[in-house]
Amino acid sequence: MKRLFILISFLLLSSPVIGQSERPETIIVPVSSMGDVSDTRKQILQNTLTQELSKHFQILPQERFEQVQEQVFNELEYDECTEDQCIMRIQEILQIENTFHLEMIGEEGDTQLNLKWINLDEKRNREDYCESCKTKELRKRVVGLVEKMVGVKDFDKPVVVEKGIEPVVKVGKREKGVLYLTKINGEMGWSQYGDRDKDGRYLGEIVTGVPNGQGTYTFPDGKTYVGKWKDGKYNGEGIFTRPNGSKYVGEFKDGERNGQGTLTSYLGFKFEGEWKNNKPWNGIFYDKDGIINSKYLNGVKKVEPVVVVENKEKGVLYKRKVGREWKWIKKRTGCDPYDIDNCLTYVGEIVDGVPSGIGTLSWGDGRKFVGEYKDGKKHGQGTLTFPSGSKYVGEYKDGKKHGQGTLTRSNGLKYVGEWKDDIVWNGTLYNLNGTINAKFVNGLIE
Repeated sequence: MKRLFILISFLLLSSPVIGQSERPETIIVPVSSMGDVSDTRKQILQNTLTQELSKHFQILPQERFEQVQEQVFNELEYDECTEDQCIMRIQEILQIENTFHLEMIGEEGDTQLNLKWINLDEKRNREDYCESCKTKELRKRVVGLVEKMVGVKDFDKPVVVEKGIEPVVKVGKREKGVLYLTKINGEMGWSQYGDRDKDGRYLGEIVTGVPNGQGTYTFPDGKTYVGKWKDGKYNGEGIFTRPNGSKYVGEFKDGERNGQGTLTSYLGFKFEGEWKNNKPWNGIFYDKDGIINSKYLNGVKKVEPVVVVENKEKGVLYKRKVGREWKWIKKRTGCDPYDIDNCLTYVGEIVDGVPSGIGTLSWGDGRKFVGEYKDGKKHGQGTLTFPSGSKYVGEYKDGKKHGQGTLTRSNGLKYVGEWKDDIVWNGTLYNLNGTINAKFVNGLIE
C-alpha cells in the first residue's frame, strides 16, 4: 500500500497541471507607446496583460521571444522587417500561431489603448480611449480589452479538442493544429498521430483532416515549406527551403512548382521565370556571378552562345529627357538623379553607349528595375519594384512587359499570366485571399 501511494504521488507530481496542456501557446510582444507614457506605466500594463492572457493561453517566456526577435532582425533587411513580416517570421520559427501586442498613445493626460491579436488567419483589433485615467483605471481597461477579444462575450473562446497525440485548436468554425504525414495502411497520408523525429510535421489551418489554407510543413531532414495549401498539397504562394540554403520562392499548384518563381541554389546559381510541373519552363538561368548561363523556352534548355563584344563595358549612364525624347548620357551635367520626371540612373553593362546586358535602372522616387537590356531598352527577364511594395517579375520586349509575368500590387491583388505590349493579355487576376477575381483572354475580361 505504501509503495502504491508513493507511485501515485510521483505520477501526480510529474504530470502537467490539469488544464495547462489544454491552452494554446501565445507570444506577447512588449507594450509599445507613443507620446506621454512612462516606462513604469507600460510595465504595469504589460504585467496585467500577461496575467489576463494566461487564463486563456500558455505564455511564451519573454527571454525566448527576445532571442528569436534578434535572430529575425539579423535575417531580414531593415526595410523588410515591417511589424507584420517580423511577427510572421517569429511565429514560424517558434511554431506558435497566436501573438498579442498592446499599443499605447498618451497625450495631455488622455490615453488610447489598442490591443492586437495576430494569428495565421487574421489580425483583430480592439481599441479603448480613456480621458485623464490613472494607471489603476488603465489596468481595468486592459482587462476589458482581453475579455472583449478572447472572452465568451464577443468571440468563441478557443477550445482544444483532444484527438490522439496533437491537439486541434478551434476558433469559431476554423480549425488549426498539427498533422503528420505518415504511412497509413501502407500509404502516405495525414494523421494527428506521428513521430516528430521520423514523420513530416504540419502546423497550420486544417479542413476535413488535411492541410488547407496557410501552414508550415517541416520534413524530417530539415527541409521546410511555408505557404498556402489546398486539399493537403502546396497550392498558391509559398517558400520551399533546404537545409543547405537553397530556396524556391514562388507559386505552387497541386504540390508542385507551377507558375512564376525563383530558385536560388546555395552555390549562387539562380533560375527566374515560369515553372510547369516542377520543371523550369520559360525563364533564365544565371550563374553565381549573375551572368546568363542558359534560357528555357517551353521546357527546352537553350545554352546561350558566348558572344565576344569588344566594345562592351560596365559603367554608369543617365537617362535624360531632352525635349520630348529620352536620351542616354554619360555625364550628370544638367541631370538631377532625384528629378524623377527628367533623369534616371543606370548601372550595368553598356554597348555603344547604351545599356545592353544586365543592369539596374533607378528612379529618384525609389522605383527600381533589375534585369536584361538590349539596345537601350528592357528586353528579356527583369524585376520592377515600387516604393509602395508593388512588384512585376517577368519578361520584357522592346521596353515593354511582354511574355509571361506576375504583377503583385501592394494591396494584395495579383495578375499572373501573359502580357502583350504592356497590357495584360491571357491570365488570371487574384484577390488578397488568393481567390480568382477575373480572367483575361486576348486582353479582354472573360
